[in-house]
Amino acid sequence: GALPFGTQEWHPLLRVQDLLDGLLEPLRKEEQKLLEQRQAEEQSRQECQELLAAEKQEVGLLLESLQELLRERQPVWLGWLAEQEKMESEWAVTLAQLSRETSCLQQLMAQTERKCRQPDGEFLQDIQDTVDRCRSYMVGRVKSVSPRLQGRLRTLLEKNASVRRIVNSYKASLQATLTRKNLERPLITGKPPGAVSVLRPAAFVRPDGSTAHPRLLCKGSSVTWADRYQNYPDVPGRFDREFCVLGCVGFNTGWHWWEVSVQVAADNAPVRGKACWAIGVAKESVRRKGTFQLSPQEGIWAMGKSVRGEIVTFDTDQQKLSLKKPLQRLRVRLDCEAKEVEFLDAETEDSLHTFQMGPLLGETLRPFFYLGQEGVTLYC
Repeated sequence: GALPFGTQEWHPLLRVQDLLDGLLEPLRKEEQKLLEQRQAEEQSRQECQELLAAEKQEVGLLLESLQELLRERQPVWLGWLAEQEKMESEWAVTLAQLSRETSCLQQLMAQTERKCRQPDGEFLQDIQDTVDRCRSYMVGRVKSVSPRLQGRLRTLLEKNASVRRIVNSYKASLQATLTRKNLERPLITGKPPGAVSVLRPAAFVRPDGSTAHPRLLCKGSSVTWADRYQNYPDVPGRFDREFCVLGCVGFNTGWHWWEVSVQVAADNAPVRGKACWAIGVAKESVRRKGTFQLSPQEGIWAMGKSVRGEIVTFDTDQQKLSLKKPLQRLRVRLDCEAKEVEFLDAETEDSLHTFQMGPLLGETLRPFFYLGQEGVTLYC
């Protein structure tokens, strides 16, 4: 019987062949696309495998070099501690000298006392010898080594403390970075390749209560708007008009980052300051007394929530930032060498804004916090 093709009637064999050829043409094109896509995927896979193999080799060499460095430096570091043994030996020699001198002096004193107790006839015999021996005794013949050795010990302890800080900093950095959670999160962009990062754990970046405005209450790693003015001493380093507080630590070299969470009890709470809240970096020399603007001109690089309820950068024009989602946790990245501070959404890893700070002239930079709205708390 006849074979239907759609609504068409029976076609001769030639027309059927043409029809099939027409149907095959797009399939051939699709096949070509699939083959090209597979070739591209294979090439990409091979490139990734090569990169991964090279990276594995690089990591292996790096770990070996770190281990070799530790093996090489261990005798040097422990050698510093061996200085203590040398100091012990110097102290031992000095103490032995003092013991001998004490014994000689005690013998001289005993002989002199016995001479004084002799009868008059015997007393004058050899008296000149006794007088000469007493006069010839040199007071302070043994030099004290304690000040010099204590100075050497202080220098040694300072060196060790410096090395310990470096080791602990890198340990903390590795422990915080090499985690399964970090592996599953998007990569942070914007850091120059090969740059050395120094992690500053949030525990170290806490508000410094000695700088806090009396309306701010600092507790551990948090700062909040207090119900009433605190009975703080009016010291030179305290902000007296602006609702600011600085972080405890200061930076002038290296690359550092920390995160701050923002908790707002009520969005409609009264705003008492120039902004609802602000987070960033400030110069150590930032003004503490009187009023000022939150701006780079004042030595403050910050972003936060304006009195209009917008997330902005605090500079001359208060640039409004567009966010994918409400900002709950902010990451501050400070690069002292590049003289820039970058703000990121800590949850999405999106870069929000970067300030170029310009010449700092060796100035120390400190974390900066501003609270101008009731019910706001910042957590480091």
